[in-house]
Amino acid sequence: MKLCEGLFLLLMLWTSEGARVAESGDDNGVFDLFEMVQARKKEHGVTLVKGADPYSPAYKILNPDLIPAVPEERFRDLIDAIHAEKGFLLLVNFKQFKRTRGSLLTVEKLDGSGPIFEIISNGKANTLDLVYATADKQQVVSIEDANLATGHWRNITLFVQED
Repeated sequence: MKLCEGLFLLLMLWTSEGARVAESGDDNGVFDLFEMVQARKKEHGVTLVKGADPYSPAYKILNPDLIPAVPEERFRDLIDAIHAEKGFLLLVNFKQFKRTRGSLLTVEKLDGSGPIFEIISNGKANTLDLVYATADKQQVVSIEDANLATGHWRNITLFVQED
């Protein structure tokens, strides 16, 4: 699934203090996904832009197919942290064109045969969709009246807990 052009992401780290904690490695539970894949250049499908928070980087997605995968060791650290905490908290600050649809986060199978977990901002249906695969089928949880694809900066704090 491709991100819609014009979908801007700003992940994690809301304050400069939060940025210092994450950079220093003092908090093993904070992961900046763009930092993990070292996506800082146009050849990685992104470019830095001015975001809503001057203390955190913001990226314009130019081509989501060029964004590299998280290195296996770092991905394992992330999964281990999620298992230890029995869930995760995702902070996203983004700007999305009106009435467009885009994936905010996708975890794909190693063989590339499809997503295991995906968070989609669906401006056409005005929903935030959580899609996850189980052993035998795909499950979808939709949050209606999300009002995310407005062309303005929006904040999402999403808590996903094991159950």
